[in-house]
Amino acid sequence: MGREKLFRDYRLPSAYHGYWIRDMDQARADDASLLLPPPGGEQPRYLFFPGCQLGASDPRYPKATYELLLQAEPATALLLTCCGAPVYWAGEIELYRSVQNELKQIWEQMGQPLLVLACLSCQQIFNYVLPQIKTTTLYEVLAAAPQVKLPTYASDEVFALADPCTARGNQGVRDAVCSLLDRMHVHYQILHQDMEHLPCCGFGGNIHGANPDKVRQVAKKRIGVDPRPFIAYCANCRDIYAAAGKDTAHLIDLLTGINGKDRPVPHLSLRRDNRRQARQRVLGEKQPTLIRGIKLVFDDDQAQLMDRNYINTDYVIQVIEHGETTKEKLIDDQGNNLAHLRLCDATVWVEYQKLADNEYRLVNCYYHRMEPVGLPEEAAACEIPGASVGGGQEHGKKA
Repeated sequence: MGREKLFRDYRLPSAYHGYWIRDMDQARADDASLLLPPPGGEQPRYLFFPGCQLGASDPRYPKATYELLLQAEPATALLLTCCGAPVYWAGEIELYRSVQNELKQIWEQMGQPLLVLACLSCQQIFNYVLPQIKTTTLYEVLAAAPQVKLPTYASDEVFALADPCTARGNQGVRDAVCSLLDRMHVHYQILHQDMEHLPCCGFGGNIHGANPDKVRQVAKKRIGVDPRPFIAYCANCRDIYAAAGKDTAHLIDLLTGINGKDRPVPHLSLRRDNRRQARQRVLGEKQPTLIRGIKLVFDDDQAQLMDRNYINTDYVIQVIEHGETTKEKLIDDQGNNLAHLRLCDATVWVEYQKLADNEYRLVNCYYHRMEPVGLPEEAAACEIPGASVGGGQEHGKKA
């Protein structure tokens, strides 16, 4: 396999994939992952797998779609975790297989139910690596279940239906999506008729880390083909298009009434919080507390800066904690602190002000891939507490 060979030969720099691998680890950690049996306690006929990006986009999505599925089949279990796509795209095939083997064990323990997926990238992954697991999509199940109550969309607005590239050749899922839209009386036109050559939104392959401008170029080209607002049934497509300035509703928004077409894109740090909230919403628990007991103050411009640099608040807080604990930091004439810490495959620098005990204002942050000489070993760790297989492990570090 090409990616695996490139990784073995150190020609697929792990620094480009590090953020997304750690994002996978967080999606599989104890505070974000969940295996929930059917409400009646019976052996499940369906196992619903929303995927790691659906709850990251909006923490209400997994619970809302699970409740719809329970109308179609009460004997439905729920599994919140990641399919392992980030390590597959990074070429770390052994780790990828370990993630998939763990998922296979869960599926077998649940009695080998039909796997119902909300993400077609996940379906592609499962069909490729674990063909013995029979899969279908959330949309096909709902379309085949007339007992599921759907709202009526009371508007004459016409949308453009933007299929994800992972729907290539899958006429069944498009037919199901169109059936659901028709049942809700949504006015739409299909953006790309040719199911064999559906274009990509720019998300796949972890290309953000290597060439973020390319992602923006691809998204701009994709949204420029039609002036109408989009309907997407892929969470990645929805957020990529929205980030590029295109009004885009997820099909789940229409099915549940959760959002309109103009919902802003959650920042990277919020996506991780959203996963934690998604789990807690399903369980009916209280919302999570402050990260590590620290309050970090920043505005929207700084949030966008963190997004561009793939630095989330977890990283910023780790750097601040390191600077405050070790006193390995610089202080300028304005009283701003500058600290750094090696995290994964990058050295993250944070400029900040101390406002009060455990309260800090972010001034600036950036990273580089050089490793400062004499870095303490304990500062090089990059772990997600409570992660399952793959969580907290040292992924390939050659750059």
